[in-house]
Amino acid sequence: GSTLVGETTGTSTLGSLNTVSLNVDGSAFSANNGETLRIEVANTSGAELALDNFTFSATSAASSLGFLNDNGGIKNELLAAQDANLTVNGIENVTRSSNEVDDLFEGVTLSLIQADPNTEVTIDVASDLNTIKSAIVDFATAYNDLRDFIDDQSEEIDRDDDGDVEFGSLNFDSTLRQVASRLSDIVGTELNNLEDGFRSLGQIGVELNANFRLEINDEVIDNRLLTNVDGIRNLFEIDVTSPDSRVQLIDRSDETVSGDFVLNIGATDADGNILSANINGPADGSDDGSVTISGRTITATDATSADGLVLLFNGTANLGNQAGINVNVSRGIADLFHDDFDGFTRLSGTFDTRIADLEEQNVDAQDRIDTIDERLEITRQTLERQYIALETALAQLESLREQITSLFAENDDS
Repeated sequence: GSTLVGETTGTSTLGSLNTVSLNVDGSAFSANNGETLRIEVANTSGAELALDNFTFSATSAASSLGFLNDNGGIKNELLAAQDANLTVNGIENVTRSSNEVDDLFEGVTLSLIQADPNTEVTIDVASDLNTIKSAIVDFATAYNDLRDFIDDQSEEIDRDDDGDVEFGSLNFDSTLRQVASRLSDIVGTELNNLEDGFRSLGQIGVELNANFRLEINDEVIDNRLLTNVDGIRNLFEIDVTSPDSRVQLIDRSDETVSGDFVLNIGATDADGNILSANINGPADGSDDGSVTISGRTITATDATSADGLVLLFNGTANLGNQAGINVNVSRGIADLFHDDFDGFTRLSGTFDTRIADLEEQNVDAQDRIDTIDERLEITRQTLERQYIALETALAQLESLREQITSLFAENDDS
């Protein structure tokens, strides 16, 4: 925030000085003849302090108290407003315009009270175990619902109770079979790089039953949540760890695989930007094509199985060779689900493409039906005309038959 100072000499009463945030009653302050009264007003919210924040009982109070100069401007500003400046997880010069910071850690708001550059504050955020368990139960329910739909499309069912058995509309659809196959693979995945007891869904109490549906074992999952919630987190999400705190995850791609990697940094320049680096390459950090570099950001190329992994190396300026920095990548089940099915569900993805194809097929089929209907109508009209002509001819023949019969009868009578 900012701080304003005013000085007055002689007899002076502040009268009523009020603000919503400070709620100061100025009548409590006065200066006797020959004494100097010094008043400081500070705003700690992080916003610029302006005199129109205050209401004075006398129009000349601001001037008489020394807040304003002869031109009506601020006379003495001890501290101008400035942004809050933090170092977060080793990243320096993180600035915010307010002392209420809510965009650094998801679900966490920091209230900055005062600056102390020499003090490091460790923030422990407790997990909401009930919410975590509910999310896992919802995951199992969604999985089971999808399995039910797939089975409904694959089984022979008498849908109308008329004795006619039929398959679902998508029974022979290759996309649906592909989805079913990947579902089975992922829920059965065991991540051997994780801690024992947290390597698979079954080990944390999300068990696959004989009908290939997920069931929640409350006793097991409650125990796992209470004893090692981080183990459950690692099972579901991507986790990139390194004993070197200067290395942090920024992003990864569909192609990034789990594994242990060695990051080698050649050097940094005067601004801390990386000059050369590699993954699983020469220890001197020379460029071998395994990564690309932009400032302090390292992106793995398809020359390594870490393809698409994006790391931040927050090293200091003018560093020499930093060799053998271990980086472990563990991709959890939810992360695998996302990448495997993002191609299906994203805009213009597989499902959208298949829907468009089926709709086009429906249009083509309807066009063929319309063409057949038109031909049938033409055939009907043709046959109708022919039958009318036939009936007319038959009627004429019947009339002629009756005339001939009458003639024969007359001849017989004569």
